[in-house]
Amino acid sequence: MKYTLRLFKNLGHFKKLIAGTVVFNVLTVLFTLLSTYALIPVLSLIFGETEKVYEKPAWIIDGVSVLDSRGAEGVKDYLSQLYNYQVTYWMDHYTLATVLFWVCFTGFMLFVLKNVSRYFAGLFLSYINIGIELSCANRSTTRSWHSTCRSFRRSARATCSRASPRT
Repeated sequence: MKYTLRLFKNLGHFKKLIAGTVVFNVLTVLFTLLSTYALIPVLSLIFGETEKVYEKPAWIIDGVSVLDSRGAEGVKDYLSQLYNYQVTYWMDHYTLATVLFWVCFTGFMLFVLKNVSRYFAGLFLSYINIGIELSCANRSTTRSWHSTCRSFRRSARATCSRASPRT
């Protein structure tokens, strides 16, 4: 418990690095989810497992937004329908090979962004780790140096007092 409390005392100097680590970890999760969910509906639409959507879905139905009426499930369905609408549009106006190329390119770019954000999250975390270790090492070195100096002074006084009697 003492070690954990000492660790939290040292974190105050690294607020920007901690914020950067959190931001890049959130971006990593976001890009991972996007890369996964971007490929599945498009490939199922291209290979005919999902019906094509020719009418753009509406966000507001009867004066109420999809979020207010159905919550997160409604938003998921809306985004899925909107994505299918866009892919249907692309498939009707471009060749299947072009659409597949752009889907693969988008998946690749999301994969690259995920790995870059994961790299920066790990980099910031390593800077925090190194900084805390150096801070703890400097404190322990300073303490041991002071205790060595104190013991040296004590032994020097004792030696001097034994060597020359006081008069």
